[in-house]
Amino acid sequence: MSDRDIEQLIAEALGGARVHPADVPAREAPPRDPVIPYNPFELRFTEYVIDGFIAVGSLIIAGTHGIGKTTCIVPLAAAVAHLAPEEWGLRPELRRRVVWITEAVDQTERVLFSVLRSMKNPPALEDVRYWFEIRRAHRLGINDRAAELERIEREYSRVLDLDLDLDLDLDDDGREFVVKPLVVLDTTSATVELESENDNAEVSRALAAMRIAAPTMPRWLIAHMPKNIERKDASTARGASAWEADTDGSAYLLRDGAEGPRVLVLGKRRFTPEFDELIFGSQGGDKNVSTPWGSLQAVRYVHGEPNISHTATRKQQAEQRKQQESESRQQAAEAQTMRAVAEVINVRFTRGLVTGVRALRSGVKAKAAAVDKALQRLVDDGTAVKFDLPKDVRDAPSQQQGIIPAGSDPNVLIAVVRARIPSCTESGANKRPASSRKPLQGG
Repeated sequence: MSDRDIEQLIAEALGGARVHPADVPAREAPPRDPVIPYNPFELRFTEYVIDGFIAVGSLIIAGTHGIGKTTCIVPLAAAVAHLAPEEWGLRPELRRRVVWITEAVDQTERVLFSVLRSMKNPPALEDVRYWFEIRRAHRLGINDRAAELERIEREYSRVLDLDLDLDLDLDDDGREFVVKPLVVLDTTSATVELESENDNAEVSRALAAMRIAAPTMPRWLIAHMPKNIERKDASTARGASAWEADTDGSAYLLRDGAEGPRVLVLGKRRFTPEFDELIFGSQGGDKNVSTPWGSLQAVRYVHGEPNISHTATRKQQAEQRKQQESESRQQAAEAQTMRAVAEVINVRFTRGLVTGVRALRSGVKAKAAAVDKALQRLVDDGTAVKFDLPKDVRDAPSQQQGIIPAGSDPNVLIAVVRARIPSCTESGANKRPASSRKPLQGG
């Protein structure tokens, strides 16, 4: 609608009286998208929270219930504040204050205790509380949570003097850089009041409000994965897809196999990382703590110790482990078959029975090829001995050899077998007519 139309409508509302244009209220101009003075011939730096791994912005970190999200993410936040061992190799250039907002205050304290205990020279208490602040979570509405983030950014940012703090010899003396704090919401459901975490529109509004309130402040949003997630590659946060679509990045805490270590794998990101995952070991211990009622209580503390990794390398190593495990199972099965074959040979020999390949195949619960292989290995290593069977003690013409334990006398076995053969006429002294043979248990 033009200004003339508006003027006419107002005039008609006033009974046809003429309205001076100056009396017509001016309309506010719509906000304009800011123009970025970019230079396509130069590259912008990436401001990291954890150098080479996590950049500034909003990051959704999802994991299943009980996998250890707090146990593994608190150490990363401690590294951001330079409150973790340097040996991890995760200490960033820019040290940030951390504000950890959680419903699990006790657990957060125990994990941080464990991390600090692993340091060679842990800092003083006042330094820890300054750099790593723990707050008990309250579920705030979208606007209230955004306003709180804006206040944290304003009060907890620190100005870095590039000449003094980083010991840089810059031409422009007094150059400064504002280092924003890291805020961790543990978890999203415990810190942001939503009517439905499955409502994409509502989740988008919440994320947009936080982004507008503190656009350049790092924000880690810890969330749960759906309970029905079974495959380790089916990674997604519980609730609306906007949790991942409207954030700058995503990461997923997974288990590498049923009994494998926990792995934090990067998902969506807007930069090329130097490494794309962290593998967590487990470190901790026990400490006796005094209770208000006068007794001592053994309290267990534990934290995840991060190790830099690459997805491709880990999968290759996992495939190698799988191959090694398969070979180990095969070796164990072969060893078991060898023991079974050796036992059959020994038992049959003590019973005075001729043992052949057929007897072994029927007496050992394994495939014929596995039995044959086991027998050959027993012969090769000297545990079993093959000998030529005389015709009169064979069960079948094809049975030319018998098998006995090493160190045994085959003549003793042959004599025992012949003693069980019914006597024959002199003309057939070396023959056993089929009607007069006593069945042998040989193979």
